[in-house]
Amino acid sequence: MSARGRPGKHWALLLPIFFVLIHGGNIVVSKLAATAISPETISFYRWLVAAAVIAPFLTGGLIREWPVVRRHLWQLFSLSMLGMVVCQGLVYVAAASTSATQLAIINSLIPMISVIFSVMLLRYRPGWLVLVGCAISLVGAVELVQKGNPAAVFFHVPDTADVYLLAAVVMYALYGVLLRRWKLLLSTGTLFFAQVLIAVITTAPAPMIGTWSPLTAYSAGLVAIAGVLGSAVAPFLWMKSTQTVGPVASAVFINFIPLIGTAIAVSFLGERVETYHLLGGGLIIGGVVLAQVEGFLRAPATAK
Repeated sequence: MSARGRPGKHWALLLPIFFVLIHGGNIVVSKLAATAISPETISFYRWLVAAAVIAPFLTGGLIREWPVVRRHLWQLFSLSMLGMVVCQGLVYVAAASTSATQLAIINSLIPMISVIFSVMLLRYRPGWLVLVGCAISLVGAVELVQKGNPAAVFFHVPDTADVYLLAAVVMYALYGVLLRRWKLLLSTGTLFFAQVLIAVITTAPAPMIGTWSPLTAYSAGLVAIAGVLGSAVAPFLWMKSTQTVGPVASAVFINFIPLIGTAIAVSFLGERVETYHLLGGGLIIGGVVLAQVEGFLRAPATAK
C-alpha cells in the first residue's frame, strides 16, 4: 500500500470508533430515559426524529426504488419490528429496573446468538474456534444473569429485566441474520429508511394506547440524542465502516461497546461494577473475540 493510501485507511478507523462511542453512550441514555419518559413515548419520538434527519438525504432513493420496496413490504415490516420497534422497546422497559452496566454487557451476547441463527437459517458451519468461543460466552452469560451464582440457573428464575434484555438481544441477532438471508435488492440507504418509516408508523399509536409522557427540556434532550445520534448517525457510520474498513474488522470494534457503556455508566451515573460483571462480561467478550479469530482466518478466502 502506498504512503498516500495508508492515512486514508487510518482515518477510516474513526468510523467504527465513533460508532461504538455513540452506541455505548446510547445505552446510558436508555437508562436515563427510563426515569424521565415512558418507553412508548421515547420509542415513537426517537424514530420520528431519525426519520426527519435522514429524510432529506434518502427520500429520493426511496421514491426511485418504491416498486422493489412494495414487493418486500412484509420483509421490511418484519425487520423493522425485530430490530427497531420491539427490540428497543424491551430495552427501555428493562432499563427501569436494571443498571446501564447490565444493559451494556448483555448486549455483547448478540454475536454469539447470531452464530446460532446463522447455523439454523444460513447453513453456516462454525469451526471449533467459534464453538469454543460460544461455549465460553454462554458460561459468561449465565454468570452475569444469575448475578455471580451460576448454579442458581437450575433453581432461580432470572430477573424480569434480564429476561427482557435477553429477548431484545435475541431479536436483534435474528434481525441481522435475516438481513443476510433475504438479501433484499435495495440500496443500503433505502433499506434503512424504509425500516425507519415503518418504525414511526407502528410506534405512533403506542403512546396513546399505553403511557404518554409530555416532553420536558430534559426528556427532549434524551430524545434528540437517541434520535439523531443513536438512530440516524450511528447506523450511517456502521454502514460506511463495513464498506470502508470491512465487515470482519468492523465487527471487532463491537466488542468495545459493553466496555464503553460500562465506563460511561460508572463515570456519569455512579454505578458500581460488581465482580460478576467483570467475570461474566470478560467471559462473554473473550468468547466473542475467540470466535472472531475464525472470521479473520476466513476473510481472505471470502474476499477472494
